[in-house]
Amino acid sequence: MENLIIYIDTALVTKSVVACLIGFAIGLEREYRNKPAGIKTFALICLGSALFTHISIAFQGPADPSRVTAQIVSGLGFIGAGTIFQSRHMITGLTTAAELWVVGALGALLGLEKYSEAISCLIIIYIYFIVSHLIQKIAFKKKKYFLEITLEAKENIPMIEELFNENKIYLTQRNWRKKDKKYKFECSYNVNPVKNQEIRHKLRMIEYVIGIIN
Repeated sequence: MENLIIYIDTALVTKSVVACLIGFAIGLEREYRNKPAGIKTFALICLGSALFTHISIAFQGPADPSRVTAQIVSGLGFIGAGTIFQSRHMITGLTTAAELWVVGALGALLGLEKYSEAISCLIIIYIYFIVSHLIQKIAFKKKKYFLEITLEAKENIPMIEELFNENKIYLTQRNWRKKDKKYKFECSYNVNPVKNQEIRHKLRMIEYVIGIIN
């Protein structure tokens, strides 16, 4: 047991711990917004990038560590593509894919033992998250709205989703349930008050929409 402790690479352990923490910190923002990739995905990608970079620089001889880094970038592009969805003329997941790409780069920095640089980038990313959120909230004056729409049949649900897509309103949350032989479609979205009134008016004009509750 003592020999095992002696041969443990403390530098690798440090990189792994910091990589998981940084991946967790960035993934927390995606998890909060109920995105497909959350704290586990981001932590594992950051850890994987750090490990591959550590392995590449540990090679003895003429090996080129930059080749491993290039493969990390290619692999992250493949994973990021899996988080992008296109449905009914709406593309989602681009921000998540971009964050996965960035967290891989942070992992590579940790693999190179650039701890201060990686943490500085993490701080910059969170500052950007806060500033961009404030700009969206102040400049565009968007508010979060919640609707419960009662429909006649389950087949009406895709039609309602299509209506929101046609009006370029992204649903941050959506769910449906059956109650009293009717279907309740619950959704939330962020728009300005004028656009909210427009979509509510269009919903009221639809025959199969029985009721709307805020």
